[in-house]
Amino acid sequence: MYVGPVDSDECVSTMLQEAMCFALQSALDGIADEILITKHQNGAVSIRDNGPDLNPHEIRDGLPVAELLLTRFYACKAAQEIDRSNFNFGVVSTNALSTTFVFQTTFDASVWQQEFQFGVPVSPITSVAQCDDPFRCITFTPDREIIRNTELSYGKFQQWFDKYCVMIRHCQIDFHDEINEATFEVANIAR
Repeated sequence: MYVGPVDSDECVSTMLQEAMCFALQSALDGIADEILITKHQNGAVSIRDNGPDLNPHEIRDGLPVAELLLTRFYACKAAQEIDRSNFNFGVVSTNALSTTFVFQTTFDASVWQQEFQFGVPVSPITSVAQCDDPFRCITFTPDREIIRNTELSYGKFQQWFDKYCVMIRHCQIDFHDEINEATFEVANIAR
């Protein structure tokens, strides 16, 4: 994944775009109609959507499928064995460039969570809470030693979204900036 010069504000925007793969795929498939992007005060960024949950018990190659999707690149034939709607290369790169990366999904009325550092799991996927509303959430903190400019520009993100995400229908997408205490509507596409 090319993130651009490490001292530009393009890096974190690109990491965000790549980390949105599950949410955007679900929106394109018409199975998620809400996406919330949050720029946190501590420099972390999260993407939460109301798409379908991911079964934490499904195992491939001896690992949970969620872990495989977040840590391994698959090529050609191997990629065909994984459900395409849950498959993207960029999120693996974002995980590898993050000091912390947390994946959450709901399944059977529970929130399941797995944490990573620099693309390596630091915990197994485990149930951490009860929840009846389905969601998935990725939260990442860019590595400040590699990415020297960790500023996330809403304007740059909006430009990218307007250019590349024209096929998304029936979805409310918001960008919340905790630092400036502001919420921007990225898209309010008729439901």
